[in-house]
Amino acid sequence: MVNVIKLKNMKIIISNILLLFSFNVFSFNIPLIYNEDNGDYAFQILFAHSGQQLKLMLDTGSSNLNVVGDEKICTNCNLLIEGKRYTPEDPVKPLNKEFDIRYGLGDGKLRTYQGARLKLNDLTLDNFTFGVYEQGSNINHIAGFAYSTIAEPQDNPLPTLFSELDKKYNLQNQFSLLFCDTRAPSYLFLGPLSPTLQKALQAVPSHKTPIVDKKFYGIKLKEVSETEGNSILKVPAGKDFAIVDSGTSAKNVFPDDLLLPLVKYIKEHTSKQNRDLPDIFWEGRDCVVSELVDTNSFPTLYFHFTDAHGKPFKLKLPPERYITSSACGEGYLKFAFLGYTINKTHKKTLNHKANLPEMIVLGTPFLEQYFTTFNRENPAELTFYDSEKLCNTANQQKFIAEMAKNMGKSEEKSGNPAISTVNSGNNTGN
Repeated sequence: MVNVIKLKNMKIIISNILLLFSFNVFSFNIPLIYNEDNGDYAFQILFAHSGQQLKLMLDTGSSNLNVVGDEKICTNCNLLIEGKRYTPEDPVKPLNKEFDIRYGLGDGKLRTYQGARLKLNDLTLDNFTFGVYEQGSNINHIAGFAYSTIAEPQDNPLPTLFSELDKKYNLQNQFSLLFCDTRAPSYLFLGPLSPTLQKALQAVPSHKTPIVDKKFYGIKLKEVSETEGNSILKVPAGKDFAIVDSGTSAKNVFPDDLLLPLVKYIKEHTSKQNRDLPDIFWEGRDCVVSELVDTNSFPTLYFHFTDAHGKPFKLKLPPERYITSSACGEGYLKFAFLGYTINKTHKKTLNHKANLPEMIVLGTPFLEQYFTTFNRENPAELTFYDSEKLCNTANQQKFIAEMAKNMGKSEEKSGNPAISTVNSGNNTGN
């Protein structure tokens, strides 16, 4: 019980820390809600006029903010993420503008609504325009953090949540994701990282790679190898493109011809107990009881990228990230690699990219290994930090306490008052 109390206090402290830096550049820490049964990460947002608080899945692979209308608006809609539906109230009004949208298996018809006052912790946006599902299947509340260029409808795109927050709060067009599954609390950092967190990260290995596609967060992936450096698969030119997508929950998706040698290698380098697991496990289609899986005998994989100067580097993906309880729940495990053939008919977890041409999608298992900063411009790049220490509850408590202690010092240095929020950042869902 003591650990539970400490964890709750830590969430309250970090959600209450909000620093104002010189030149009016803001940094905000938003607690995320991890849903082990679905494998997704979400945050709470308040529609202030009506007092409705909804849980929105954080998706770096789409751009729109869409919510599911209530039973009167969307009669046959069902949510993949449990929670309340949205009921519009004055001054929010529907517009005479409809559009269709497809997120992998989930699709539907939406109507544009205007006039919402949104509140994300202490951040507010007025007169926000967003989409409300009036028809749909396999849908949920979602907040897209990809570039505005892929916002729907394409002929008259709706504003995106991040871009509007960036305009108002000068977030320097960057955010960061710390996904810690069940190991520790998870966070969305809006704007530059605090000096205290930057100091903590100096001791953590990091690598940068350019964003080569300013729609999704597309980066170049050249190869996957094993511990000794021997190649498992080389990604051919034309396919050496991967998107980093927080909306692809509990899986990494590969074109089938690239997945085949990867699965073959893993099977050949694990125990007979694991090789005898059923096809539903090895195809990534379903979860099995954890007692059936020899978790200690899977190999570590290495993903090869290049930096802005063409210098190669590799990032490890240990077995505890790709053999996961995410989207299964406690007591069950799954294999977190899927091919496109399976993925297009997969109903266990979300994948918002099933309708796109085949490409590599690095989903939440990859983000759970690497605390990732998304710097969207000047330069457009992703920075990966190994999250092992950051996803340790004791370590989080240390740098959170340090941030709280240094708030007065930040005030002196910047010449601006440090701001402490009164929002508790309750991380309980809805």
